Amino acid sequence: MLKAPSSAAQSVPALGPVTFVAGDDPLASARSLANPPLSRRGVSGKEGVDVAVREWSGKYHRCQVEISEVAGHIETLKRQRNSLLREVLEQEKSLALLEAQLDKQRDQRLPSLKIRYENASRLKHRLNHAVAEQRVAGRALAKRKASLARDIERKRAEVSSARARQDSISRKVREINDQRNLIEKQKAYRERQLDKGLDKLRRSQTEILLAEREILGLKDGVSASSRSIKDGITPASRSSSSVTASRIGTVSSTSRRAGSPVSLTIPCSEPDNVPRSARLKKPPPSIAMLISTTPPAPANTPVEVIERPLE
Repeated sequence: MLKAPSSAAQSVPALGPVTFVAGDDPLASARSLANPPLSRRGVSGKEGVDVAVREWSGKYHRCQVEISEVAGHIETLKRQRNSLLREVLEQEKSLALLEAQLDKQRDQRLPSLKIRYENASRLKHRLNHAVAEQRVAGRALAKRKASLARDIERKRAEVSSARARQDSISRKVREINDQRNLIEKQKAYRERQLDKGLDKLRRSQTEILLAEREILGLKDGVSASSRSIKDGITPASRSSSSVTASRIGTVSSTSRRAGSPVSLTIPCSEPDNVPRSARLKKPPPSIAMLISTTPPAPANTPVEVIERPLE
């Protein structure tokens, strides 16, 4: 490494004024104009010679002084040159030492640097190969991602459609449940209506049987009355008619206690205070035909109350 110049080289004295010959000095013409020759100044003879000698001697002394100054300056420059040469030599030596150290360090570190460079080259090759593989894998993953995204979108669409179907099915199930509940309510209502109808049918059939029994008894009484009217009233016929009337009255009272509406229309033993409009009127032709065609039932025939409808 180069050293900085010494202090001697930095403190170089300035050169003094140097006098040049008139032919060489560019200012000679100006001096000649300032100091014209003696002939021009009007000096001649011995006096002129003395003046010329004095002038030339002054010039000589001045030139000697200038020469001595220049010589001193030259010596100073020589000393500076020698010091600079010594510094240059020292710097060359230090530079040579530095170059030797550099060569030594280069020779020492070059194998390791070569090994490191080879290792770095191999690592770079492996990294380039890994980067290429990663790029290929990245492209494959991008394709896989795109396919998975499409699958996800398709699955979402399927899920949404399945949810819509589920909602519609749930709505239909609710509607069916509502219909089932309504049908069950209607079924229960119809079962109650059916039970009521069956109960009414059983009561109607029971009332019909009671009415048939009463009609049979009434027919017997009417037949007995007609026979007694035809044959005349005899003690035997009076007794039979009284027995028949008492049986009809018993059946009528039993049917009244049971609450039969048919028995209420047969006033077998009505009191006299019952109005005429409430008494038994003439039976219709169908009942009269039934009375005339049906044989009389025995007096001890029991009345059966039907608990279930007749088939």
